[in-house]
Amino acid sequence: MVLKASDELRHAWDNDPLWRESWYYNYSDPKNEIGAWLYLWVVPNQPLKSGMLVCFYHGVAADFNSTEAAWKSPGHLLNGPNGSWTYCFKRDVPELIQSNLDDVELCGLSMKLLDPLKRYRLSFDDGANCSFDVNCQFMSEPWDFADNIHPTPRWLAKNRYHRGWKAEGHLTVAGKRYDVKTTGDSDHSWGTRDMGIFDQNNLKTYAIQTPDGALSVKAQMLGPPGKELPRGYIAHGEKMFALKSIQETSRYKETGEMYDITLRVEDVEGHVVEAHMDRMYAAVAGGGPNVGYEGAGVWDVKGWGKCAGLASCWWSNDVTREQLHKGIAGKTTL
Repeated sequence: MVLKASDELRHAWDNDPLWRESWYYNYSDPKNEIGAWLYLWVVPNQPLKSGMLVCFYHGVAADFNSTEAAWKSPGHLLNGPNGSWTYCFKRDVPELIQSNLDDVELCGLSMKLLDPLKRYRLSFDDGANCSFDVNCQFMSEPWDFADNIHPTPRWLAKNRYHRGWKAEGHLTVAGKRYDVKTTGDSDHSWGTRDMGIFDQNNLKTYAIQTPDGALSVKAQMLGPPGKELPRGYIAHGEKMFALKSIQETSRYKETGEMYDITLRVEDVEGHVVEAHMDRMYAAVAGGGPNVGYEGAGVWDVKGWGKCAGLASCWWSNDVTREQLHKGIAGKTTL
């Protein structure tokens, strides 16, 4: 499906209390060994109708609930062992955002359209301990997940799309400035988001981008434990192809954090990308009953060399850290 410039903006909602629309950007910055997670959403049928989250992380500052622990820390900054840290600012408000996504600001997070389907400016300032300002240049047209062999299930979203992007600008955390010139992944989704069903499924996602954007990969595996279905794309520049298969293996620390990640993806035209990530140099850990990590690292991609990227695994509430560490969970058996 060809998405239009208007699809970047807000969509009409129905009366489902679980209806949600969200915009998400992440990036992996090997030079500074920092991962980023920028998130804005609206839930019009809930008491707190709009929300945002900004998270930057270096190393693994917490083995559990990194973002919540950082949000509650002085200056929203959680310091951990070996120089690791996580910064997180998040807020939910009762007012529904009225601005569209061509120029919107909520609680210091700003997203401004510069060129439809091509460029945004992303910025944030908490007024005290963190600010950033980056230009976002997309690598391709949006990839509509309706064009996958297995479309996104309706309990997760009516529709969603992904695309890689180039980030260039600067970040300041606790008085230290970092120049940013790297790549990342972004998504936009709208429709029902039923977290009760989500908690019964595994979600494993991997993103890879070459610095020049000549290759970008988004690989998602979603489904009941052991029966996750492949979704996503391989993009050679502007030419994008649906994934046919995803093969991945990982090892897991006692905390559930993944490492030694091997990935092989093949699209419907027979293009294959093979990659390996020794470790995530930065990661945030989820909270609640579910084990989960999102992390930034460097992929060694066969035929392409070193590429920035992300690895993210969020597990069903039946999966434990012990099972992952022992190798008796986390495998797709389809």
